Amino acid sequence: MESSEETKLPYMFQKYITAAVVNSHQTIAVLVEAIYRKYGREGVEVMKKAVYDLNMEKTKKLIETVKPEKRDLRTLLTQILPQLDLEFHVLGIGLDRIEFREDYSHSHVTSCPALDAWKTVVNDPEVLGALCEIISFAADKARTDAFNPKIQWTCHPEIGGQEGLARGKPYCRMVCEHKK
Repeated sequence: MESSEETKLPYMFQKYITAAVVNSHQTIAVLVEAIYRKYGREGVEVMKKAVYDLNMEKTKKLIETVKPEKRDLRTLLTQILPQLDLEFHVLGIGLDRIEFREDYSHSHVTSCPALDAWKTVVNDPEVLGALCEIISFAADKARTDAFNPKIQWTCHPEIGGQEGLARGKPYCRMVCEHKK
């Protein structure tokens, strides 16, 4: 019987889980591309709304289960979002926390496993950007809104919107802050 790392159960689970997550992201990518080609921005907006609504409900259910003591930024970033983004923890995401205060967080996402999976089946930067708007932006905004409407989540707020890895930039700039 072999005893290499590759035959150990946790390694095999990791391989199977990774393959399943990559496959699901590839499926999402080709579906979004088809809808984008047929319906353009109108289709993207419909998909963003659907993903927003889904993640709003998922977050509300998680909050009911977890019953966090506080609805602050630290709890959102350390207890809530990690449970809602398990696939990114399985595949590994490059995240650099640039600044953190009790009322403000600024991070750079330097690598994204979902984007890597999307790129295996889609090569149009506009479609990749739309995927990011739908899967990342709409989901994270809903999660933040559900957790605490006084916390604002934005991606590249300095330019007014989604810009980053999917559009060829070196990172995605994520900012969470308490609304004033």
